[in-house]
Amino acid sequence: MSKNTASAALVSAALLSSSSSIADTTVIRSSFIHFLQDPAQADNINDTYQYFEDGLLVIENGHIKTLTAFDAQTAQQYSSIIDKRGKLIIPGFIDTHTHYAQTQMIAAYGEQLLTWLNANTQTT
Repeated sequence: MSKNTASAALVSAALLSSSSSIADTTVIRSSFIHFLQDPAQADNINDTYQYFEDGLLVIENGHIKTLTAFDAQTAQQYSSIIDKRGKLIIPGFIDTHTHYAQTQMIAAYGEQLLTWLNANTQTT
C-alpha cells in the first residue's frame, strides 16, 4: 500500500469512527473543495466550485450539514473536532468507476498495462 493510499485510508477511518457529543455529529477541520455545478456547463469555471483553505465540515447522521470557512467562535460549540489541516478533503465525492470484467483483478499486480490486460482479463 502506498503512503498516499495509507494516508487516505486513515483519514477515511477517522471520519467514519470519530464523532462529537452532539447527536451523531462528526466535525472536521481541514482544507476543502466542493463543486456547486458541472464545470463543463458553466460560462466561468471559477463559479463552479468553492475552496476553503481552512474550513469546517459538519456531518450529522451521515449527511453533510454545513461546510464553511473555519471560525473559532462557531467551532466552540463542538466538543470534538477532527483536525486534518494539511489535507484536502472533497466532501460527498464517491468514486464508483469500475470495469466489471476486471473486478476480480482489483489490486492485482499489473505489469505493463496492455500486457497485464491481455493476460489477466477476459476480452470481449
